[in-house]
Order: sequence, then C-alpha cells, then structure tokens
Amino acid sequence: VLVPTFQRPDLVAALLERLARQTLAKDRFEVVVVDDGSEPPIAVEGSFPFELVLLRQANAGPAAARNLGLERCRAPLTLILNDDAVPADDLLERHLAVHAEERAKGAGEVAVLGTFRFSPRAVAASPFVELLDRTDLLFDFSSLKHGVRGDWTLFWTCNISVATQSIRDVGGFDPVNFRDIVEDVELGLRLERRGIRV
Repeated sequence: VLVPTFQRPDLVAALLERLARQTLAKDRFEVVVVDDGSEPPIAVEGSFPFELVLLRQANAGPAAARNLGLERCRAPLTLILNDDAVPADDLLERHLAVHAEERAKGAGEVAVLGTFRFSPRAVAASPFVELLDRTDLLFDFSSLKHGVRGDWTLFWTCNISVATQSIRDVGGFDPVNFRDIVEDVELGLRLERRGIRV
C-alpha cells in the first residue's frame, strides 16, 4: 500500500488505523508512506500489525513522492491510496480477489480501480471537497460497472492497484511534466500502451 502525503498527519494516522483493521493477514502487506516535505515532518506514533515504512523527501509533488515509495515497495502488486482514503475493512482482500479473477480468466494484467469517498473530515473542511464528493466533477464512479474494463482516463490513484513492476517498467510517474495534477492518468496512458487496462 503506497500513500503519498503532505501536511496531513491526522489523515495519515486515521488511514493507518483503518489499514490495521484489514481482514487480509497483516503479514501479507506492507504500507509505505511518503511524506512530501511536510513541516513539521509527519511522525507515525504507535505500532501497527503490518510492516510500515515512512519515507521523507523535500517537497516535490505527489508524482515524485509515489516514485520514491515505489523504490521501496516489495510486493508484486501496489495499491495506491490517497491519504484521506477511508478504506473498507476488506479493501485489500477485494483488490487481490479481482486480480485473481482476471488471471483465472486469462484476461491479462489489469489495474484494479476501487471506489473512493472523501473522509468526513475532508468534506467538512472544504466546500470544494464537499462539491467533489457530491458530484462527478473529479471522479465519475457512478458511471462505472464492476468487471467492465475502462481506458487510461480511469487510472485514478485514489484507490488503484497494479503490478509494481509494470509501473517501474514504464518509468513510474512523471514528476517533471505532471508535478501536481493528472500524473496518474498520464501513467495510465503509458500502461495502456503496454496492454494494461483499468
């Protein structure tokens, strides 16, 4: 599980607590959090039942933060979450199940997109986030159907899993041309060119 973050220690703490409740065996996943130059630096307090890695970098944007985290990810699949995600307790099991279903069908490699809702705290803190949460201006989850493949425009890193090596093979995220926005869908385009659809 790869989580870039910046200046939101309370959201990271809440996300880690939710990940500690995952139904997937805790020795089957690791969590890599990348602090993208928060001041003060994000500190993780307490212990967790899964392996947790906290990396730090000077502020360079989410694409660079995800690339730094990818260097550390050891699992064959990487699930990328936003720091304000509120994952269901079976989120990791469900991602793994869909990847297994697709392999069993002989369908080839896919990126698995899960739904995303902003945390109640994020919605309450910003009228803009509240608007995004109530509409399809940013993420059009209401039009998606389970099991139906989409194109690269649906590669949204708020809750998506894909083979770690595939991300590396296409060069990771582009932090130069896409520092703060659409770095995820641009990566999705490069992955689709290799035959990986969402």
